[in-house]
Amino acid sequence: MNPFESISPFLFYAYLPYYQPERASKLLPGLDLEQDIPDNTIANMNESDVTEYGIQLLKSTISSILDKNKTGYHIVPLSGGLDSRGILASLIDAGLREQIIAVTFGIPGSWNYELGSGLAKIFNVKHKGLDLDHFELSTERLLDSAREGCSWTFLIDGYYNSLIPKEYGQNIVYWSGYMGGALAGFDRFRVLSKKNGHWEDAKKLFAQRRGHLRATIDMSSPDFDPVQTLPVDPISNNRNIGYMDQLWLFIHNLNYLKRVVIFDEYNYQTPYCSPEWVKFMLSLSDEYRFNKYLYKKILKRAYPDFFSYPISKLRGGSLNSSRPEILLRRILHKTSKNIAVSNPIWNRIGIYRDVNYIDFDRAIRERDDYKKVVYENISDLKVRKLIDWFDPEKIWKDHINKKADLGIALVLLTALEISLKSEELSL
Repeated sequence: MNPFESISPFLFYAYLPYYQPERASKLLPGLDLEQDIPDNTIANMNESDVTEYGIQLLKSTISSILDKNKTGYHIVPLSGGLDSRGILASLIDAGLREQIIAVTFGIPGSWNYELGSGLAKIFNVKHKGLDLDHFELSTERLLDSAREGCSWTFLIDGYYNSLIPKEYGQNIVYWSGYMGGALAGFDRFRVLSKKNGHWEDAKKLFAQRRGHLRATIDMSSPDFDPVQTLPVDPISNNRNIGYMDQLWLFIHNLNYLKRVVIFDEYNYQTPYCSPEWVKFMLSLSDEYRFNKYLYKKILKRAYPDFFSYPISKLRGGSLNSSRPEILLRRILHKTSKNIAVSNPIWNRIGIYRDVNYIDFDRAIRERDDYKKVVYENISDLKVRKLIDWFDPEKIWKDHINKKADLGIALVLLTALEISLKSEELSL
């Protein structure tokens, strides 16, 4: 790998967005995307029948996994979203309540931390909360994460996710909602329907939707074209598989998400990756997948109690909430970010901070461990002279002096430097 050629793609996407057929073949073992999609058994079903089919498929998928993994404890990293809640509901439905440990991590006062903790209490399962403000960051720990497979990603994601298996060890079952939401559909899916979408349009839209990094500055080279790094031709010749699905699965999920949430040395179970479930979800029409419509309906009908409680993406609304209620909650959430009122005041009405893991802006300004890790790696990166279109130290100074909130940019630059160090150590 040429480090210089990798810098701009990495700084734009927070991972290297290359298609690697040998790795892609291992993403969905047991499924032939060219032959197995679509699932013709659902072609003539009405909505109610397709929903019931999906419910039975989800339950049978969990059941088949449990046939081999029923004894011992089951760890469910529980957020405020849909995927992990679906797994929790399925395990409780299977009679494993006493064997479940729900783990929430992040910072108190944030959506995932509060909603996950609340659900564990409501449904009476053992619970462990990991307040990430209490876990010290160091270059050595991030280097360990890089060597464990998280290099050339937004590295701190992998470090924080690895805290859970490192807390509980190898003789336990870990459940992950990996790929649940990605397979369920997109909020703008109709822009690129399976019937009339174009590959070039899909690549442009994919480049615009850079995930959690869209709120920070673009640090890639001025002459970098993010679309040109993506495959020239569609990854699959099967026109029943949408182009955005191909990019999301084989570029984003394979190169980033899988590497920071699934750790091969532990027993991770990923029910949403089962060949039957993948085949089913990718066979659904655009109408069923728009805004994850059928996925939400399956979860709501299968486990109505679980999905009558607040969901982070709906800003505290549930799958039972009306559109006006959800709109109101989104307005309140947006207002909470603009009005300087203490978090506990908003928390009383069920409005929390939209922070993934921790507040990087605050941590870099206030935490000694973050200051040390970020500054020393930013300085080392500058010495390499691989970046000549901006000064990494200026981003540091602008952030520390509160000229702008650049915490995510600084963590990404830190991940870049540590990935480079990891490569050097492996030589």
